[in-house]
Amino acid sequence: MKFDFLTSNPAFNISEENNIAGTGGNTNLYRTATRHDYKSRLKPGGVLANITLKGMIPDLVSGHFKNRQVHNINLMDDIDVWPYNTCYFFVENTQRHTNIQYKGGLASKIYTTDPKETFPFTYYSGNNRGMKGFSTNGANKVIRQLPGKGRDSYSYDHTDKQVPAGPKFAFYVMESKKSYSVTDQPIMGGTICYIATATIEQAEKLKLFTLHNDVYKEYVQRMKFKYHAFGLRYVRSFDIDQIVTGKEIPVEWNISEDDIRQPEIIHNENVVDVDKKKDYGQVFTPSLLVKRVLSDLEKIKPDAFSDPAKTFCDSMCGNGKFLEQILDRKMSNGISHEDAVKTIYGCDIDQDAVNECRKKLSKGNTLLTEILQNNIRCADTFKENFGIKFDL
Repeated sequence: MKFDFLTSNPAFNISEENNIAGTGGNTNLYRTATRHDYKSRLKPGGVLANITLKGMIPDLVSGHFKNRQVHNINLMDDIDVWPYNTCYFFVENTQRHTNIQYKGGLASKIYTTDPKETFPFTYYSGNNRGMKGFSTNGANKVIRQLPGKGRDSYSYDHTDKQVPAGPKFAFYVMESKKSYSVTDQPIMGGTICYIATATIEQAEKLKLFTLHNDVYKEYVQRMKFKYHAFGLRYVRSFDIDQIVTGKEIPVEWNISEDDIRQPEIIHNENVVDVDKKKDYGQVFTPSLLVKRVLSDLEKIKPDAFSDPAKTFCDSMCGNGKFLEQILDRKMSNGISHEDAVKTIYGCDIDQDAVNECRKKLSKGNTLLTEILQNNIRCADTFKENFGIKFDL
């Protein structure tokens, strides 16, 4: 069965087999769940709305969904809701016909994954010990290790690979400021990143910027990036020559006073079950965050909650945070309780959460029990197909 709208926060309860303890912060599982929903459950012209880790963004911009219509990606940096590095987005089952817009606060002015808009960023992601291509007889000398713990200078090795020289600002991903390096020597080493610049002077300016810029520091904190300098990977590039002390705000970012206002604090009314968080990765979505997502969805599809025929599914529904508000919005548009419930579906692998979801949607009406038992199921999301359908 396919639906007009899919909503979820796949941070928990995805699959009995693949995923004990939720996604566990694994971006691959977010991608798997999102792609599966989109392919197997979304009608042509339907819209999928998900809350996921920001690691999902490259898949939306230039990966699996690069030809599909992504309406916007909200970076969630204008709200303070939980410690997770998340965003939410809307992808429609149509060909892409408009550019993706980033929403949120400060980050919407700074963040981009478009390589045409970022600094030239090199990242050796592998572990240094596991890297291949080095040889004591190699023709080319390269920096293999930057200064760091127990090491005050560069460590060198040799390779036959052609590694570009030239000015650059380099650092480790799991950084200490001690690793921040400016050099024009070729670099090839595990977990090292660098940004190539036109001159050594520009590399020094970029280092100053990384060390001292308050707006960049605020951006990294709001985006909940774990590593400070690594945040440069997806910032909009700017004219480095405008940097003198490091504190200058790049004019290209067009930062206003509104952009640097403190994020709105969203209270999470959910009580965390420690055992279920450990076993399933179960963390329920705050009601105010659900409200924001659904309000943004209605801007994209104004008839989402007023058309009685529109169907919704939350394939990782938990205790029904999304589905409850979807029901309320439908009923507030004059759709009867029964007719609205018939268009709402969900599944979750936690029976207690499923029972709570059914109870919320019933609003005490026992005549809806059969519908809810059919529509809200305790199941593995990758196996459930919602094969039975009620006539609307």
